[in-house]
Amino acid sequence: MIQTLWNSSVAWFGIGGSLVLAAAAVAYFFPPFRKQAIAVGAGILGVLAIYGKGAADAKRKDRERRDAAANKIQDKYREIDARPVDDKSVIDDMRNGKY
Repeated sequence: MIQTLWNSSVAWFGIGGSLVLAAAAVAYFFPPFRKQAIAVGAGILGVLAIYGKGAADAKRKDRERRDAAANKIQDKYREIDARPVDDKSVIDDMRNGKY
């Protein structure tokens, strides 16, 4: 359960959003701490933006890797389908060690 929450973007954005709201409440209700609360809120928003960008890039790279692997497999199957299927060619391929 903890590992799932640790790896969940929704959990990180939920916790970060709650902290930003808490910083906004501190800034509103406690004027002496307004500058510090705004700085903390801005820092949290910055961290969340960097995390979101990194998570999006990681998903994109993973999707590109999966697509490349699927294309490689498809190309291999197309190559197999393009081979002649008569008995003589199969016997020759077996003798030449293709199978």
